[in-house]
Amino acid sequence: MYKFSIGLFYWPAAFAAICCSLLGFIFLRRSNIKAIMLLFVFTMMIVLNLGWSGAQYLSQKSVKPLTNVVKPLLHKYPSSIVANYGDYFYDSQFYLNRLTLIVDHKGELATTSMMPKSGASRTLWSAEKFWPVWNSSKRVFVFVSKDNYNAIFVTGKEDGIVLAKTPKRYLLTNIPIH
Repeated sequence: MYKFSIGLFYWPAAFAAICCSLLGFIFLRRSNIKAIMLLFVFTMMIVLNLGWSGAQYLSQKSVKPLTNVVKPLLHKYPSSIVANYGDYFYDSQFYLNRLTLIVDHKGELATTSMMPKSGASRTLWSAEKFWPVWNSSKRVFVFVSKDNYNAIFVTGKEDGIVLAKTPKRYLLTNIPIH
């Protein structure tokens, strides 16, 4: 099966943009303002179309499609834990309207986590604290990047059930859904 590479799309577009730039210098030397403006509009059309069409490949940090899967399950299993493993997917709390754990990733909250009475211990968990809960009878849903999924679940370090995935993110649970 052929795997689409975004580079196959961007290299010809980059070549066209370079050609437009070179033409722009030629028209500038000839003081052809109308041609420069047309070339500018044409180049901007290329750039804007690339940005629009390539955005889904360049920025896939959102877990919104995965929250749409887990949200009805949280109504069915309200006492479940929801976690972000190895990263913090900022929109998970927003779309689920509930607190989500941040496991094995302090990020910009590292300084806050060291402050007394910050409450960070409620949301910032170490992997050592998380895995015993994952392996217990408590239902856990976890958002994980593709890299962490491959490093932890594909290698067999831990077991998990994939509920949904996007090109760069996975939603897993530790207990089968009935």
